[in-house]
Amino acid sequence: MSERDDIEETALPAVLVRRSDLPVPLAHPARSFFGGLPKLPSHLDWPVAEVRADEALETVALTFVAQIDLAEVPGTGWSPLPPRGTLYFFCSSVFVGEGHPPCRVLYSPAHGGAYADRAPPPNLMPLAGTNGDRQVRWLNPDLDLHSKVEFKYPISFLPFRDFYFHQD
Repeated sequence: MSERDDIEETALPAVLVRRSDLPVPLAHPARSFFGGLPKLPSHLDWPVAEVRADEALETVALTFVAQIDLAEVPGTGWSPLPPRGTLYFFCSSVFVGEGHPPCRVLYSPAHGGAYADRAPPPNLMPLAGTNGDRQVRWLNPDLDLHSKVEFKYPISFLPFRDFYFHQD
């Protein structure tokens, strides 16, 4: 068997997640995207977690990171993910002093455009703690005009074969 045949035999299917270079307005019909606001069903609670901010533990709503409509992801037949539905990714934005920042992934069987944008809860994750000059509540335009969410970044998916190299 040639080296090329050996490499081809060990190749596994994979998907590259590509973010658009430019943001689009929140009203854009993207069903898979980074940033913006989740199209989260009302029966799913916005995830919360205890995080350390200013030396004290606070229970806060986690920061929304991304939404992926699984029907848009190539991989039927080999992927362990369901072929339909939507995944919602949330994570703590406090990383200093957090060995493993809390993150949550939620699943809904509906497609990514089935629901309206969900506004963040009032206890959204504080950035830089609850006191001090750098404190803001991300997504809260009443407290920080620069944190106002008006855009999201659509995601596209590119299938490819991943090769495992023993010497890399």
